Amino acid sequence: MAMQFNAVLEPDIAVTERSEIRTDIAAGVTTIPVQNARKFEGNKYLCIGQYGNETAELRKIIGKDETARTLTIETATTYPHYQKDAIYQFLYNKRRFYRWNASINNWEHLSSEGSPKEIEVDNPQGTFFEDSEGTQSNKYKATYMNIAGGVETSPDDAKEIYGGGISTDLISLFRIRYSAGFKENWSIEDSYIDQYRQDAQGEVWAALRTRYTFPLTKNSSFLRNIVRDMAVGFIWLDQYAGNTEKIRSAEDRLKQARERLNGLADGTYTLYDEDLATDQAETGRGGGLSYYPDATTEDTDDDRIFELKDSF
Repeated sequence: MAMQFNAVLEPDIAVTERSEIRTDIAAGVTTIPVQNARKFEGNKYLCIGQYGNETAELRKIIGKDETARTLTIETATTYPHYQKDAIYQFLYNKRRFYRWNASINNWEHLSSEGSPKEIEVDNPQGTFFEDSEGTQSNKYKATYMNIAGGVETSPDDAKEIYGGGISTDLISLFRIRYSAGFKENWSIEDSYIDQYRQDAQGEVWAALRTRYTFPLTKNSSFLRNIVRDMAVGFIWLDQYAGNTEKIRSAEDRLKQARERLNGLADGTYTLYDEDLATDQAETGRGGGLSYYPDATTEDTDDDRIFELKDSF
């Protein structure tokens, strides 16, 4: 099971200064002309554009010129921005996610799920997070971090968050991102990775629907790794077009994943729930039996004890 939720931005905690862009700027620049640079500081972060808008960007401030009324950012802008667009100084650039662990009576940092994450200033709902091991009974907290200054707010001061819904996904976006080599490359957006996760899961669901009852277990590392490898293969084919070596690696990864998937579909392998320590129930239409013949018709075998298609 997995839980998905958004950590809503709290401007009273994260935002300290506001100004406006003085003149239009193109994409790919590191000098931002502003109406007033005086109160902005190095090692803080600049939100360029209104947070919540799809073109808003968060960049580290590395310098300012009060006379010229400019701020210098560490990484070039991705989008153009325009005169009078809002800019904000953020004290923090990441959210760090915790799940309550009743066994140790403390908040447990979810580093294995991709925490901390960049504050998603382009997401009006906040910073999206997915806990692949979460359940509806779990509660969460999200602190703020300034990576440059090594500062983090206290989990004790953070509001509790509850999962917004049970995910149907078989693997987290972070695990795919990590395996693809994009752990720190946040220019590759979660929505892009999710597109290929859905493609991989769609193929898995189609291949296994005849053999297994649904929903499929999410507690199978064998199945999870199939989805991971297929998604990574799809991403590499898209990202590395023209790179012969990388394309070959993508095709090999897809081939091996599909061989394992076909093994699950034809019964060479058995889908196993590692948490429940049980096999996934079969439909009886994929090579297995959903019943055994007996002397009664009061069960799943209808009026005929045997059918021509049965194999015992």
